[in-house]
Amino acid sequence: MSKIIYTVLLCFFMSITLSAQEEVLTCKDFKEGTFIVPGNERLPDTFIIRNGNQQTEILEINGKREESVIDIVWISDCVYTVAFNMEINDPATLPGTEEDKKMVITVTMKKIEGNCAYFEAVGTGRAKDFVVPGTICKEETL
Repeated sequence: MSKIIYTVLLCFFMSITLSAQEEVLTCKDFKEGTFIVPGNERLPDTFIIRNGNQQTEILEINGKREESVIDIVWISDCVYTVAFNMEINDPATLPGTEEDKKMVITVTMKKIEGNCAYFEAVGTGRAKDFVVPGTICKEETL
């Protein structure tokens, strides 16, 4: 009888320990939800609300709130692209072909620690040679 009680107690404590462990995030956890990209000395924090293939980026610059809605294309669970095709008022001021004037940024999540993913953003077109490491952290609410 004491062996049965010991086994039951051992199983009980193991289940409590396992359920108390922190949830391990994967790239899929960064496809939808609310996030923050921590700022630096040049840029403020950027808040992101992501729903599937669209994200809203919110930041405050010089006391003014700016929001951008951006379409994203998921290549895989850990890789997505963001395409910008901005209207240019004076095309003569920007050298290159129409294709060069377009900008596509490919974001690859390299590793996940805690609630943050460390990524690398690589640009093409107008953003050619643009390679920036960054961090995006999953938030419960904004």
